[in-house]
Amino acid sequence: MANENLRRKNFKKKQLLEEEKEGETMAQDAPKTMLEEKAFIVSDGSRIHDLKELADALESMHQDTFRFHANESKNDFAAWAKDVFSEHQLAEKLSGANSKSDAQIAVLKHLVNKL
Repeated sequence: MANENLRRKNFKKKQLLEEEKEGETMAQDAPKTMLEEKAFIVSDGSRIHDLKELADALESMHQDTFRFHANESKNDFAAWAKDVFSEHQLAEKLSGANSKSDAQIAVLKHLVNKL
């Protein structure tokens, strides 16, 4: 009987340790998962996870790709900045950007002002 109780306690302890490790792993993966869920999916298949990446992506983005996302009828970059990051001022500036370089400058100025 004593051996059975000891085995049950050890088993329960092992289960709790495994659950704790699993919880730690899930917590460590949570920021990555959240970033992926909120990533901007560019029409060319690439993903942008934050505003710095947006500034970098605009540097090399093909003009057709930029125009797909930012044109007379919509500006996906502005919507993403506002909806995901609650950056309303940046969204306004992006909405008024007429080119990739204007958009990139708006993002970079915004990031510098945040420092």
